[in-house]
Amino acid sequence: MRKALPFFSSPQSFGAGLYLVASLALAACSGEDVSNQSPQTQSSKVEQQPPIWEQVAFADLPGWQSDDLSETLRAFQKSCASILKKAPSAPLDGKTTEAIPYGVAQDWQPLCRQAQSIKPTNTAMRAFVEASFTPLLVTDKKRPQGLFTGYYEPEIKASRTRSAHYATPFLAKPADLLTLKLEQFDPSLKGKSIRGRVEAGRFIPYHERAEIDAGALDEQPLALAWAQDPVDVFFAHIQGSARLKLDDGSVTRMAFAGKNGRPYRAIGRDLVARGAIPQDQVSMQSIRAWLAQNPASRDEILQLNPSYIFFREVAIKDINLGPPGAANIPLTPKRSLAVDRSVHPLGALMWVDSHEPDLTGGVKTKPFQHLMVAQDTGSAIKGAVRGDVFFGSGSQAGESAGHMAMAGQLYTLVPKHLLSGVN
Repeated sequence: MRKALPFFSSPQSFGAGLYLVASLALAACSGEDVSNQSPQTQSSKVEQQPPIWEQVAFADLPGWQSDDLSETLRAFQKSCASILKKAPSAPLDGKTTEAIPYGVAQDWQPLCRQAQSIKPTNTAMRAFVEASFTPLLVTDKKRPQGLFTGYYEPEIKASRTRSAHYATPFLAKPADLLTLKLEQFDPSLKGKSIRGRVEAGRFIPYHERAEIDAGALDEQPLALAWAQDPVDVFFAHIQGSARLKLDDGSVTRMAFAGKNGRPYRAIGRDLVARGAIPQDQVSMQSIRAWLAQNPASRDEILQLNPSYIFFREVAIKDINLGPPGAANIPLTPKRSLAVDRSVHPLGALMWVDSHEPDLTGGVKTKPFQHLMVAQDTGSAIKGAVRGDVFFGSGSQAGESAGHMAMAGQLYTLVPKHLLSGVN
C-alpha cells in the first residue's frame, strides 16, 4: 500500500531534531510511494550509504524474549505464499541489491514450507526462528541508529454519488498516464522510471494536483467514490489507502493504483516556514487542526504538494485484514514493516528495537520491540536503518501513526546456512 510520507523532507541525521524527524512521520507507505502498490515520497533525497551488518545472537536482540511471535507467524506465512511461487534461482526481491546476504528464493523456500505447517503459537514460532535464522545488526556510516515512523489506513465517510455533501473524488488511474522505464533506453538507469503523458507527439509531465483539482481529468470517468472532506482525501493519498464507509451502509477499500509522477512536497515544512505551526509540534494531528481552523487557506496549502495518487477499489472480504502492501499481501498491524527495497527484500524477517507513542494520559512513549515482516515500501523510506510501521485501520491507529517518529535499531534475519563459515 504504503507507504508514510513526510510532512517535511527526510532528515539527514537525528541532530536535525524533531522538526525533521516529524517530517517523515506522516509519509504513508502506500500513498506517496513509487512502488507498484505503496506510495511514499520525499522532497529531498537521502544520500545512500552502503549498509553495514554484523552477526549477533538472539540473546543480543533487546526484548527478544518478551515478544509474542504468533502474529508475526501469520504475517510471514502470507509472504511465504508468494516466495514459494518464485523460481528457485529468482532473487527474493528483484529490487534488492546484494549488500546483505539475503540469498535467493531457494534459500527461503524450505523454510517457508516449514513455516506453513507451524502451529500458530509463540513457542512454536520462536523455536522455528531460532533454529532457522541468524540475526544481523544493520547500521550505516552516517546513521548508526535508524528512524522508525508509522502509517495507517484511514476510515472515511463517502458516497458513490457526487453531491454538495460529497464532492471530493477518489480517482482511478487515468488511461493517459504512462510510465517510461528508463533502463529500456539506458541500462545504467535500471530501476528508474518517469511518469507523464503524450501531448502533440511529445512526452510531457502529467497534470499536477492543482490542475487535477481544477478539473483537468473531469472528462474521464475516473471517480470511484466521493468524500466529504478534501483533507481526508489528501491524507488518504499520503497513507496510500483508505477504508470507505459508504452512505448506503456498505464498506469498501481504496488501494494505491498509481501516481502522477510529480515530486512530493511536504506541506508541514511550508506551514513551519510560514510560522503557522511551531517546528517541534508538527504531526498529522497539528496539520489537520490548522487546516480546519483556516479553511480559506486549505486548498492553497494542499495544492503546494503537486503529487497526486490514484486508486483502485478492493473488496473487503475480511474486515480484520489490512490493505494490500507492495507485494499485494494484506498488511498486519504492528507486524508489517515498510522498508527500502534496494536494501531489504519484501518477505524478510526484521527485528525492530525502538519506541512507539503511548497516548494514555498524554503523548508518552513505550518500548516497541517486535519481530516484523518486510511487506511494504515507500519512496520516503530510504536507507538501511529505516522503517515504517503499519499501525492498522481507523482513528486510533491514526493517532499512533501520526505521533510515530522514533530512533531505534534494525536487525534483519537471514537463513542460517547463508552465513555458514562466515565470521
